[in-house]
Amino acid sequence: MEKRQYESRMRKRYEERFQIPLTLAIMCLFLEYFIRMREGLI
Repeated sequence: MEKRQYESRMRKRYEERFQIPLTLAIMCLFLEYFIRMREGLI
């Protein structure tokens, strides 16, 4: 039972670690898209 709890905590920590950079990357992609739309390149 302890092994399962440890794996669960490690998985949660792994997910939390990558949420912020992933969110920033997605925001940058949307920002680039809107800038190109504004300039009329798309």
